Amino acid sequence: MESQAVIVDGEGAVTTAAPFFESDKSLGDTPAVVVAVLGVRSSGKSTLVNALFDASVPVATGSVLAQRRAPPATTGVLAVKNESPVAGGAPSPLLVLDVGELESESRPPTRADRAFHARSAAFAAGIADVILLNVWAANVGRLDSVAMKLLEAVFAEVAKSVAEASGEDSRRLRTGIVFVIRDAEVDVPASVLGNALVSDAAEVWGGMEVGDAGAIELEDYFDFEVVALPHYTHARAEWDAAVGDLGARLCLDGGADSKGVPEDTLLQKAYNKGIAISGLPSYSRSLWEATKYAAGVVVGATSSVGASVTRATSSVGATAVDEDGEEAEDGDGTGTGEMAAVYHCDSAFSEVLASASRDLSAVARTQTEEESPVEGLGNTLDDMMNQALEVYDETTGDYAETAVHARKRRELEAIIDTMGHSVFVKQLTLLREGAFDQFKTATGTGDGASTEVAYFAADASFVEGAEAAKRTGGGWSYEAMRADLQSLMQELSAQRKKITSTKIAAAAAQSHAMQYLQMQLSQLQAMQQQQYSGGSGGQWNVGAAYRPPDTNINLSLGHQQGRTNVQVSMVPDEAASYLGPNGFTSVGPGNLGMSFNVNL
Repeated sequence: MESQAVIVDGEGAVTTAAPFFESDKSLGDTPAVVVAVLGVRSSGKSTLVNALFDASVPVATGSVLAQRRAPPATTGVLAVKNESPVAGGAPSPLLVLDVGELESESRPPTRADRAFHARSAAFAAGIADVILLNVWAANVGRLDSVAMKLLEAVFAEVAKSVAEASGEDSRRLRTGIVFVIRDAEVDVPASVLGNALVSDAAEVWGGMEVGDAGAIELEDYFDFEVVALPHYTHARAEWDAAVGDLGARLCLDGGADSKGVPEDTLLQKAYNKGIAISGLPSYSRSLWEATKYAAGVVVGATSSVGASVTRATSSVGATAVDEDGEEAEDGDGTGTGEMAAVYHCDSAFSEVLASASRDLSAVARTQTEEESPVEGLGNTLDDMMNQALEVYDETTGDYAETAVHARKRRELEAIIDTMGHSVFVKQLTLLREGAFDQFKTATGTGDGASTEVAYFAADASFVEGAEAAKRTGGGWSYEAMRADLQSLMQELSAQRKKITSTKIAAAAAQSHAMQYLQMQLSQLQAMQQQQYSGGSGGQWNVGAAYRPPDTNINLSLGHQQGRTNVQVSMVPDEAASYLGPNGFTSVGPGNLGMSFNVNL
């Protein structure tokens, strides 16, 4: 699976989009792994990207002559995110830069085209772990070829970075360069071509000096590999096989625990620039602005290759190059002021960055220890950023008009912004958890109306906190975390509705069962009533009572609904006035009273 994003458009303007890809939001501080593909126009850069990374970048069609006369298929710098599996089964965060052309139909290439090539090459050197440099087999050994000019721009950017490193770990300045020889003869060993190209590279680099450090060695900052690709049309099977072998070596080096990674993998950890994916957009913008000087590598007048590299490195030489590729000297024409600016700006940069890092770490610790959002985080981050830039400006006020001052200021702002964004993401996580707890508490009754009210209340609470946590002008977004919160609340609501529906259904079933039992009981009672109260012929009821004369004893006998009842009682003689010589005057002889009922 792959997706694409334009980093630099066809007019040479860098994108302001952040992040480059939606899936980057979840990767946070994961280091970006970047491969850049450079080369002269119509050298098959996009074709190589498509073949290596299963991408769908537009490619030129027709004959070579027609391709060179037609507008470029790829303009600007195109990023292709490759998310296919790598060794060990982990998804690869691989970002591939396909460096194209300016959007122009002018041929042969203009000064602006050549300046764009050089600037793109310097940009690739500052961001890429590995650079694939397309070289026509016919140009091997030619120091004046465009491929060697692009290599000069790469070397110049690395030399400038070395000069500005100020004792930092130089490991992050190391880069892997793969010479991809196009249309190589099958019977010519790749080692022969490789030796010639490495020799040319050494001559391009030759004798470079960086400030007080003096001469620096090529092998300290670059590793070279050579891959020979046969003709794409006439030897397609061999071309496919060679590209397959190259693709197999573009697996991430996962360290000692990685499985399935070839020993000769090109993506070594030593090449990684340590740029967090979350900070890649702001770093790219700063880097693109900082590489304006590189235009002079290709378009500047120079009598020797080594001289142009040194001159393009504005931090170590007397002459810099402006955006249009023109030479621009220091005010005194000696370059001493530029060197002093580099020293003081770099020193202030390091001190301010260290202070800001401590302040941000303190905020992050507060979040972790208290497990609650920091009040007014956005204002706090704004104050930190403003204070850092103010201190930097005050410390470097004497060099405010120099290019290095502006560049280091942009880099400082970008790095602090990236660190602040990590704190912002943590704040969003705490806000999401708090809003979700609020929603769960408010919906404990399970009432449908209260659930809807609680949903909007929790969402509003999250948005309010997230807005207060944003840094002004940072371009930060909380929509992904908000969508996650909404998804959690909707899922919980659905679960509770399902439980409530189940309870209602169970109660309804129980009620139905009780109604059925009551109906059966009523029917049974009706049947009994019918049976005992005349529903069937032959049933009879009889009762008799007797009171012996001159006694309080009363005897009663009854037979009703199939049951016989005998009762003996003693009652006071309260009706003596009604008695005659033979007992009650209203009863029959022998004081016997009878009732008889027969159901027919």
